[in-house]
Amino acid sequence: VAVTTFQDGDGDTKIQVEESSDEDKIRFDTGGTERVIIDSTGVGIGTSSPTQKLDVVSTSAGNTTIPLVIRNSGSTSTGTEAKLFLSTVADEARGAFVSSIITDSSNGNALLLGTNTAGASPVERMRIDSSGNVGIGTTSPSATLHLANAGPSIKLEDTDNNSDYEIKNGNGTFRIIDTTNSTDRLNILSSGNVGIGTTSPDSLVDIEAVHSQLRLTDSDDSKFVLFSYSGGKLIVRNNSTSTTANQFTLTEDGNFGIGTISPNEPLTIRSSSENINCTLLEIGNDLHATNTKDAWMKFVAGVPGADG
Repeated sequence: VAVTTFQDGDGDTKIQVEESSDEDKIRFDTGGTERVIIDSTGVGIGTSSPTQKLDVVSTSAGNTTIPLVIRNSGSTSTGTEAKLFLSTVADEARGAFVSSIITDSSNGNALLLGTNTAGASPVERMRIDSSGNVGIGTTSPSATLHLANAGPSIKLEDTDNNSDYEIKNGNGTFRIIDTTNSTDRLNILSSGNVGIGTTSPDSLVDIEAVHSQLRLTDSDDSKFVLFSYSGGKLIVRNNSTSTTANQFTLTEDGNFGIGTISPNEPLTIRSSSENINCTLLEIGNDLHATNTKDAWMKFVAGVPGADG
């Protein structure tokens, strides 16, 4: 088989067809070094054995080497792009693209990623602008990560424990959704009302649950107070979760109970102490602790303000 070579005068720059018999390769050399090779697999740049249609290899160490550059030097005007198109069909209008686009008069560049839906041309889906902000659904990201569409959301999937959550903003409501159990865990309305266990909070903080509770804990000593609401009763327990330890109770009728969850009078005081001499109510006048002064309790029946 004939070997065909086109070369310069000193033979260090050349195009060579089949260096050896029946090799089926074309080589391109400059300065005595092979730069490109074409074989039955593909085109190799920096390699004599390409493994893909185009195989670009650099053997230089460090992070400053750029083995491949795609450049559009036709203009420095805003909107000029250098684009790489990827497609799995014969129609070049369908597929995905990666693009660098000039976005301002200072030649700042943004990186664009585009995809297409079935039967349509690809459109921009994500952008990293010249400041590093990432935009999905927007060409002008104003935060480190900026999502924009009708009801943007982020899903957090735990592959270890099958517990998934979604953070969503839609119709003026910020939502945290337990997607595993199809339940809203937190809602913040445009009015600022916060709902836990409800999607329609009626006050600044609205907690809805069967036997809803609110717990306040002191991080200094881990003691806490527990507010519970159930059956029309507000029950407060200080540093206890026991249903028998009820420091005070307020019913929907306005009855107030100390030491009981079932006050049957406007004020009901009970003690679980077995001491028959236990004190249920103590009234003192601390303003005159060193003097002999009286402390009074006044009982009024009938019209408020009348003596009793």
